[in-house]
Amino acid sequence: MKKTLFAMMATAAALSAQTALAETVGIATAADWAAFANRVNNGAKWLNAQLIDDVTLTQESPRVGDADTHPYAGTFDGAGHRLTLNWNSTGVDHLAPFAYVSGATISNLHTSGAITSDAQFASGLIGEVNDLGATVSRCRSSVKITNGVNGDATSAGFIARTYWTGQTVSISDCLFDGSLLCANGNNIGGFVGFNFSDTSLSIVRSLFAPNKVTVSETDGSSTFARGGSVTVRISYYKATLGTVQGADASSMSAKALVAALGENWMVKNGKAMPKVFDGSTVLVDGEICTFASDETIVGAAGKSAITVEDGASAIINIKRGATLTVTGGNASGTTGGAPAIRVPESSTLYIVGDGTLIATGGAAANGGDGGNGRPGEIDIPNARGRGGAGGAGGAGGGGGAPAIGGIGGAGTAASAAAGTAGDYTDWKSFDSDYFNFSGNIGRNGSGGANGGGMGKVVILGDLTVRATAGAAATSDGAGGSHGAVATDEGSGRTSDFTGGGGGGGGGGARGQNAEYGIG
Repeated sequence: MKKTLFAMMATAAALSAQTALAETVGIATAADWAAFANRVNNGAKWLNAQLIDDVTLTQESPRVGDADTHPYAGTFDGAGHRLTLNWNSTGVDHLAPFAYVSGATISNLHTSGAITSDAQFASGLIGEVNDLGATVSRCRSSVKITNGVNGDATSAGFIARTYWTGQTVSISDCLFDGSLLCANGNNIGGFVGFNFSDTSLSIVRSLFAPNKVTVSETDGSSTFARGGSVTVRISYYKATLGTVQGADASSMSAKALVAALGENWMVKNGKAMPKVFDGSTVLVDGEICTFASDETIVGAAGKSAITVEDGASAIINIKRGATLTVTGGNASGTTGGAPAIRVPESSTLYIVGDGTLIATGGAAANGGDGGNGRPGEIDIPNARGRGGAGGAGGAGGGGGAPAIGGIGGAGTAASAAAGTAGDYTDWKSFDSDYFNFSGNIGRNGSGGANGGGMGKVVILGDLTVRATAGAAATSDGAGGSHGAVATDEGSGRTSDFTGGGGGGGGGGARGQNAEYGIG
């Protein structure tokens, strides 16, 4: 009897795990991330997830994976989106989006932003890998990691440490182009801070191209990974860190580097990138993005082709004979269009060289249709009726964007306020055999929001720049139809009470060209 009961319990547990494994949640906001993390940390460690938009995490955002009982074991697909970190913590170790994993698969994810910590095991992706290992593929870490530890920091671009016997950890087709800053510490790894001696760690077809590295001493650090049982194959570095691993790519062109790294890589914005990054490119602080040949980049809906990170100062260098053509994503619904190159108010962009820049902002969206009017009303007991309320105004279309600057203004959501119903009318007071009353017409849609501001843009050199604002919307949305007619026929007369007219559609608006400074 006991064996049967235990078998039933084991089967139930297995079915529960399979159910969790089959579930995939979408993450579009910091609140979605928090909900996902809380579910994992409370037991649903096999839960799968996919980013469906870029997400910025705040100081209050939780990390995924609990140290003791619930390390993350699911599949996380970044779908080419960006997870921006803004964490500054005291006394918190394993500071990374995924604090603890065991058996997890993470792919197609770009992490950026900043992590500042005074504890060990800070990382741009994973704090610690436990007994069931991990697989990381086609990921990019652009995180600026500042570690105030004196001595052994054990920090890294992707995984702070692996910590178990007999596990397998695989990293493939990944790029680190963030910063590792540890002025008073050491024991840093470009990709992995420390690999446990009995863990099989493989790093293949990957690139270490840091924006900046600062350590108190390089002894004990490694270009790709510290520790034992490390295999580094077909991987390259633009700068070394401690023990040299991989091949020198400091003098290789992006095209040559992509040819060496293989089919999962491409040249994007003059740099070698994993192929998943074929949308908006984010320029971090101090980055120089060089275009030596013609290139065309088109942003997805509502996304810029190139974005300078908030508070960053970056350079775009277009060489003689090269033409860079960039187009911002068009507005969609109430979401404003995106500039071809987005420069937030706190950022600075220098565009230099003697090539050609052709930039076009995303077009505005048309206004949404107004709501239909409500039916007329009959109040038989009181022998009266009235026309129905007019429909609500339609949503305003998202505004067009400048070629370089801030995002287009968001259209206003459809009005919740409809037109008012007509007054009640007592039909007994009319001598006519037929009469008709209509409700009041609905309100028009509201105006959209202003477009986003832009930071400082300085153009130097003999550049040719052709910048065009996004096209205006072609039409307002259509007004809604009148509500249905309510009819009463009695005593030889017909009474019609017509519903109100529909609300007017919201209008899309065109953004203006941003001005730029000439250095």
